Amino acid sequence: MAQSITRAYGNMLDRHWDYFSTLSFKWPVKQNSNRKIMDRLANTLYSIDKKFEMFWVSEWHRSGSSVHNHLLVKGDITQDIDTFWTSNRLSDKKFISHIEYEKDKGANFYVAKYLDKNIEYDYICSNLKT
Repeated sequence: MAQSITRAYGNMLDRHWDYFSTLSFKWPVKQNSNRKIMDRLANTLYSIDKKFEMFWVSEWHRSGSSVHNHLLVKGDITQDIDTFWTSNRLSDKKFISHIEYEKDKGANFYVAKYLDKNIEYDYICSNLKT
């Protein structure tokens, strides 16, 4: 059953993304703090004049003491994400990864596997800003 839900979520996320990204913190960050940080990132991205879409999901580290984030990104915002992450001292550039999205590699299914695990996630889009 869980596999079919994950596959459905993965199919829902099957779009023409530009990047699969990972954002890690330099210190342990819990789920509620991560949500606040990701909301601030969203507000920062809304404030720039660029068209974009982003889906993010947090993942617990194996230790269970901290989360990091995986993103599917469409649009020219990776530098803006990097600037937000480093200028807020969340981590150094070495803890940020943006890989060109290749549909056949299944990043949409990778992020989808966390959606039914009581974890934070969100979809943001510049077309939805108020």
